Amino acid sequence: MKSAFTLSLGLALATLLTGGDLFAADKAAKKKPAAPVESFSPVAKYDLNKNGILEPNEIALIEKDAALMAKFDKNNDGKIDEGERSSMQDTLKKPDGLSKKKK
Repeated sequence: MKSAFTLSLGLALATLLTGGDLFAADKAAKKKPAAPVESFSPVAKYDLNKNGILEPNEIALIEKDAALMAKFDKNNDGKIDEGERSSMQDTLKKPDGLSKKKK
C-alpha cells in the first residue's frame, strides 16, 4: 500500500515538474526541424549561388522576369491568366520569340 502511494506521489510530482506533459521531451525530439527562413523568401530562387546576396547576374534575372510579366500581364493584376498565358505561348513559339525587332 505504501509503495502504491509513493508511486502515485512520484508521478504527481513528476507531472507538476514537467508542466503536465511527461512525454514532452519525446515529442520535441520527434518534431521535424523548421525549414530555413531563406527558403520562404520570394527572391531565394534568384540567389543562384545561395550566398544570401543578390549578385548583378541574379538581379538581371529578376529584371528579366519583371519585364516578361509586364509584357504579358495585359490586365495588370500581377498574374498571368489563361488568355495571357495563351498569348505568351504563341509569342514564344514564333521564330523570333522575344527578341527585339531590328530597326
